[in-house]
Amino acid sequence: MNFSFNKLAATRLAFENAVDKVKAARSATYTVASADVTNKYTAAISLTWDAPFADTNYTVVLVVEGVSLSSPIKDGYAAAHFTKTVNGLSVVLSAPNATAGDTLVVHGVAIHD
Repeated sequence: MNFSFNKLAATRLAFENAVDKVKAARSATYTVASADVTNKYTAAISLTWDAPFADTNYTVVLVVEGVSLSSPIKDGYAAAHFTKTVNGLSVVLSAPNATAGDTLVVHGVAIHD
C-alpha cells in the first residue's frame, strides 16, 4: 500500500479555515402553547447565525433543551423539519407529548460543505 502523509496534509484545511466552516446558534426560549399540544407540532422557531454562510450547502445538527418541562422524563420534543437560509434556520418541533407551558430552547450546530 502506497500511502503518503504529504498528500493527506496537502488536502487539509488550515485551522482558521476549518473553524470558519462551523457555526452555532440557539433560539430564544420557546413556550409551548395549547395550539402546539393540539397540533402535535410547535410553531416555527428561529435560529440565527452570528455571520451568514455563503450559501445553504451546510449540514445541521439540532438538539432540544427542555428548560422547564411538566415532567422531567418527557419523551417528545425533536426536530420534525427545518428550513435553511444563509442567515439561519426555521425549525418546527414534533410535540407528541407536549404540555402547554413547557419551555424549550433549540440549539443548532452547522458545518459548511
